[in-house]
Amino acid sequence: MTVIDGTVEIVEDGKSSRLIEPKKLEQIAESIIWMIEHPEEKKSMEQESKKRYEQEFSIEKLSKAYIDFYERNCHERA
Repeated sequence: MTVIDGTVEIVEDGKSSRLIEPKKLEQIAESIIWMIEHPEEKKSMEQESKKRYEQEFSIEKLSKAYIDFYERNCHERA
């Protein structure tokens, strides 16, 4: 994953993916090679990414957060 706005909040470097600086071709190549040479760690990162998505960013989780937000704010203004 490239380090740009938003990715740092979503991706845990070394746990759910590997973060690289934008336009750093050497880092991209090193990351690709690392993934090829470390298939078990890559698989673990994939599983961690999926778990984090399901816990923090699933449609159900985000929908509930929006509903809760609107309910709190509507009750405060009523």
